[in-house]
Amino acid sequence: MSDNPSNWATLLSTAPPHSLSFFLIGNETYVPDKYEFLNQFKSLKCVLLYNPPKKAPYINIFKSLLGNILDGGLVPTSLPGSVFRDLRNSQFTRKKLNHIKIKYSYVELPQGYCNSFVDQIATLSLELKMLITSNCSLFSKEFRSTLATFINKTQTFSYLGQEIHHRRATCLRIAKTKFLVEVPSKIGFGGLAFDGDTTYLKNLLSTKFPLVPPGAFNNYNHRYTESLITGGLPAILAQNSLDPSVNDNWTNRLGFPRGYSFRLLMKYLSKFSETKFKEYYKLSYEVEFKRTRKAYEYFLSKQGDLLSNSQ
Repeated sequence: MSDNPSNWATLLSTAPPHSLSFFLIGNETYVPDKYEFLNQFKSLKCVLLYNPPKKAPYINIFKSLLGNILDGGLVPTSLPGSVFRDLRNSQFTRKKLNHIKIKYSYVELPQGYCNSFVDQIATLSLELKMLITSNCSLFSKEFRSTLATFINKTQTFSYLGQEIHHRRATCLRIAKTKFLVEVPSKIGFGGLAFDGDTTYLKNLLSTKFPLVPPGAFNNYNHRYTESLITGGLPAILAQNSLDPSVNDNWTNRLGFPRGYSFRLLMKYLSKFSETKFKEYYKLSYEVEFKRTRKAYEYFLSKQGDLLSNSQ
């Protein structure tokens, strides 16, 4: 498992054909060399890619640009970026995506949930902690039914994190000024290390639509999966103005402009009926679960092949 496959060149070049599993992680900027480096090795049997390159149609760039403008993106912020820089970056990203050539078989490795999120859940009860330490999946029925007793949706929106760049700052400004949402900032709240603060988890458990504003690079991040696991429907743009590639964000079903303007999205969600919420939540959870299940089953099937070939 690595974000730089060249570090493993010796092993990749000396291992028998179709004998290795490789996890390529952290390629959020779509660096072509990192994907294409693995093309030369016959030793690969199983490859899982985090954030694999996908199609990036021009229409996604256009809709994201308009959504950015509708949200007031032309108003300067104290953070790097602008509507026009986002436009240039998305065009550059599209060009990279269209030039990446992958010759090996692979499946997507979903980002899923982070260690800090799991560690926070373990503090809720001894039963949940035991399930986690026994490697119980957070998607399992047993885990979901146990966690359900802690879910109580008392607020519509919430957020905890950093502003990072202009597009996210614009989204959070809308949340604060138009919908009176508190958006406390905290550095490193959701990474690998748990510092004892469970505010993030408490917000997720109590929020119907956790805010998932654009990340640093790509469309997909751990907030999305963690919102669904805790019974919420993530308030996320269909397209990040920094990344025009296609994705499975549930808001793609809302079309333009709702799925591309954070202001219009939040306005729409604030009027959601309970029936509509349950309908969209069920569908979105199932899609996310299938993505994770697909990677799991692919990996297991390839390991079975490897064991059979070694006997």
